[in-house]
Amino acid sequence: MGLGSYEKYLAFRKLMPCEIGIRGEETIFTSFSIISRENREIYGMVGTKCKKCGTPSWPVQRICPNPDCGAVDQMEPYKFSDKLGDIFTYTSDFLAPSIDPPASYGFIDFKGGGRAGLDFTDCDPNTIKVGMPVELAFRIKAADEKRAAINYGWKAMPIVA
Repeated sequence: MGLGSYEKYLAFRKLMPCEIGIRGEETIFTSFSIISRENREIYGMVGTKCKKCGTPSWPVQRICPNPDCGAVDQMEPYKFSDKLGDIFTYTSDFLAPSIDPPASYGFIDFKGGGRAGLDFTDCDPNTIKVGMPVELAFRIKAADEKRAAINYGWKAMPIVA
């Protein structure tokens, strides 16, 4: 999916000023200690899988989220970055700060189990549907210009047939 207009290209490249509303004036803070501590979870999209019942979860958990299990400290690492999923629920928010409104995000049910809340990328908000298949894409989440840092993370990208 292309950008659709030259104005969007200029806005994404910061070659033209872009008004993102009063909510966009909040300073984005990069916590380098959290990024360092949670590197595998954030950048690797690694969650956990219960050794007792096999329930996967993201983010990392110490207690199994399966109400029939509830095992404590019985988790092993589980990679979600290569898993496909389906849209469980979503919204497109015109009030959230975005240089390409609306900001679209929702919850994804992964094949094999697990659910995560993610932003959507590379899609037309009018085509997003519950049950639509998605794959994960590693993208820029935000730019912290004061600290010259770019925050990356995982986003859900609808698979168009």
